Amino acid sequence: MKRMSGIRRRAVDCLLQAWGLALVSTTLALPLARAANTPHSVVTEHVSRFVEHQTRGLPGQVSWTVAPLDERVRLAPCDEFSVGLPPGGRLWGRSTVSVRCLQPQPWQIFVSVTVRIVAEVVVAARPLSAGTVIAREDVSLRTEDLGALPPSVLIDLSQAVGRPLAMGVAGGAALRADQLRQAWAVTQGQTVRVSFDSGALRVSAEGRALGNALAGQQVDVRMASGKTVRGTVRPDGSVQVQ
Repeated sequence: MKRMSGIRRRAVDCLLQAWGLALVSTTLALPLARAANTPHSVVTEHVSRFVEHQTRGLPGQVSWTVAPLDERVRLAPCDEFSVGLPPGGRLWGRSTVSVRCLQPQPWQIFVSVTVRIVAEVVVAARPLSAGTVIAREDVSLRTEDLGALPPSVLIDLSQAVGRPLAMGVAGGAALRADQLRQAWAVTQGQTVRVSFDSGALRVSAEGRALGNALAGQQVDVRMASGKTVRGTVRPDGSVQVQ
């Protein structure tokens, strides 16, 4: 019986040693299998570099956050990456960046990015009605997160002053480019140079505009003689009468 017990103990020891070797082999194999995948940190680094390069010329202070990838996602090894924006995408507020592996095994993943741009924007100093030609006292600057505003928001006072409003704006609201009309080339009461062209004959004289007009539009002008003529406004503010 003692002899049998010794044999059994040796058998158990051998079995435990076999299990121990198996456990060691499995533990060593796991890091190797993980190393064969592309780490998520590599993808995040490529996205961050792309955002930094693309936002380098933006106004104000730019910062961004790259959302972590799902831990369950496994990405095959990659030697060459291509990072860009999907069609219609923009790095403004909440955005999506495309990361593609070109070789050896193609794959693609979309990564969420939040871009924050802190800068001054043009806001209405008081309620402004449609048709108002914006004066300097009508607007002011306020620091905002551009990522939370439309891309057409104005960031320079010169973009607004002298421009007529196409719609009413509430006091304190940020002004957008689509809320403004093109600046008048001629305003009512302005003295303008009027050119009369008739074949080889060209005569010019001064008159007073009877309305506001953009370049390319028609405007009535009262001449010094009291006669009213209609002509086309040129970009330089003169009026041409055929």
